Amino acid sequence: MFEPIFLKYSYGFHPKLNAHDALRELNRLTYNFNKVAIVEIDITKCFNTIKHCELMEFLRKKISDKKFLKLITKLVETPIIENGTIVTNKEGCCQGSIVSPML
Repeated sequence: MFEPIFLKYSYGFHPKLNAHDALRELNRLTYNFNKVAIVEIDITKCFNTIKHCELMEFLRKKISDKKFLKLITKLVETPIIENGTIVTNKEGCCQGSIVSPML
């Protein structure tokens, strides 16, 4: 469903591409153009700040099945335990969730 909007050089969680493909492409670009920019970005907590309302708004534009959208909402808003206390999850996508890579 989202395959057509993936960037050409997006290798993460792509069904037909992996880290080896990314390295192969980097090798090819280095060899052919002698110039390559490598950027290191710390995205450690980027998923923790995704706003649920914005995520769901985006998904509603792509998905029309209301039951499926409700399921995604429940998965994203599942309460978490912090320091022994159950906390309502207002933003972010829980890492390790079955839907995390898609979101």
